[in-house]
Amino acid sequence: MTRVFRPNELKQAVLEALAESGPANGYTLMQVLAERIGPTWRPSPGAVYPALLALEDLGLVGAADNGGGRSYHLEPSGLEAVDRHAGTLDRVARRARSVSRETDVGTRLDRFAAVHPARRHRIDATTADRIDALLAGTAREINAIVTQPEEKN
Repeated sequence: MTRVFRPNELKQAVLEALAESGPANGYTLMQVLAERIGPTWRPSPGAVYPALLALEDLGLVGAADNGGGRSYHLEPSGLEAVDRHAGTLDRVARRARSVSRETDVGTRLDRFAAVHPARRHRIDATTADRIDALLAGTAREINAIVTQPEEKN
């Protein structure tokens, strides 16, 4: 996958996402980033959480424990940084949209699994069976789509 962030832009994009969302946990910030940047870039906890920690170390972001997770908020210096470098998130989104959309099925499935809002919901055996049946049907449909000869215009 092509890099869409230049040096320090991820941190600035996180600041802008936090300014947009208000106090939020890391998962919510990843959703905001994914929505703003678009489908050619997938947020990674391995990138976003270290950026949040660095921003916290710099005093731009504050964090509080919140029921087993952490909630992040902008400090006054973070708000100033957002104002000083406004538009970074928009520039990254434009760059991401210009990247080729060619991909593979696994990338699409990973992206779906990573951002689906019900991802961490606990379910019982009956619900698991219903989801498995749905996914089996979806797998057949995906296979039919990717194995069809491409239509020529």
